[in-house]
Amino acid sequence: MTLSVLIPDGEHDTSFKVMTCLAQVPKTKIHVVSNREVTRTRYSRFCESFRCREDSGEQEWFDEIRSVAEHHDVDVILPGSELGTRFVCGWSDRLRQVAGLPPLPQVSVFDTAVDKGSLADFLREHDLPTPNTVPAAAALDSELAFPVLIKPKRSYSGIGIQLFQDKRALENFVTAHRDAIDTYIVQEYVVGADVGCNVLCKQGETLVQTIQKPIVPHPRPFAFSLCIRFIECDKTLQTVSELMSALAWSGVANIDLKYSQARGRVEILDVNPRYWGTLIGSLTAGVNFPYLACLSALNRPWPKIDYRVQSCFMEIGNAIKESLNKVKGNGGVIPDFFRETNLRFILRDPLPFLNRSIVRQSPRAPGTPAHV
Repeated sequence: MTLSVLIPDGEHDTSFKVMTCLAQVPKTKIHVVSNREVTRTRYSRFCESFRCREDSGEQEWFDEIRSVAEHHDVDVILPGSELGTRFVCGWSDRLRQVAGLPPLPQVSVFDTAVDKGSLADFLREHDLPTPNTVPAAAALDSELAFPVLIKPKRSYSGIGIQLFQDKRALENFVTAHRDAIDTYIVQEYVVGADVGCNVLCKQGETLVQTIQKPIVPHPRPFAFSLCIRFIECDKTLQTVSELMSALAWSGVANIDLKYSQARGRVEILDVNPRYWGTLIGSLTAGVNFPYLACLSALNRPWPKIDYRVQSCFMEIGNAIKESLNKVKGNGGVIPDFFRETNLRFILRDPLPFLNRSIVRQSPRAPGTPAHV
């Protein structure tokens, strides 16, 4: 069975990870549209064709996608990033006339989930478990219990999040950022264990999920862990399923949660309505989310899923560091280098990794974030 997939946002790192997942499926052809000439997707040996577009507007973006899809008889248009997913959601009616689309949320639902302020309001209105959260402009007059976190409403990988132990420290931040304070929310800090859940849903039903907990923390506070272990957790799955049902969510999402020791429940922190930074980890744990999304787009049956609980994942550079720490007696985790890192994917497709530093230094189109 052949499969032809167009990635419309090939400039993003998550889109390269989507490509890596699809490349594991035999007889899959991957085409890329990007607003950057130099991308990891372009260097991949699995890139069947590459089209660089002018970043001049959504109509021009659609025209490029349609041109490539028609020329190469594309089966599925599959975005990998936040920006690309939002675009495909907004243009879904016209894009479905060009090729199949994976499950996608309504634009209004996407916008609710991606904005931490609107998400907090939604969770409160639907009585879903979440820490107390208020707009930053109202935080000083609220009854939040310290410590608290201040978060940009739109951020990724923990960037911009700060912890404040008392009201005076928060007041100093609010005063210093008064002109931009409406772009932040303040949330009570939850003492407990972090957990993440990755899902593919259709009309509010969770079709498949992986659940992960951190093993090795990232050196930057609030960023995703350098090493994760895949687990089963009924409480997490129940909470996420209730959230996805309330949103009537379709598509993939990554949900950040925390087990509150004080309240004895799993609480929702954030929703990332896109593929996630540890997507290759889900692949090594037995769940190829992008491929399943493509099959859903074409109404094709899924293969049997073998979710490998208790497997761990880390990128090869971190795996080497952790192994050396373990040998030196400084703690650390030694993974199965072939099954639990991205080593085997690098060996199959080395050029994007060898050129990673070039890609990072290449210019982006104005207004194009590198992360989502």
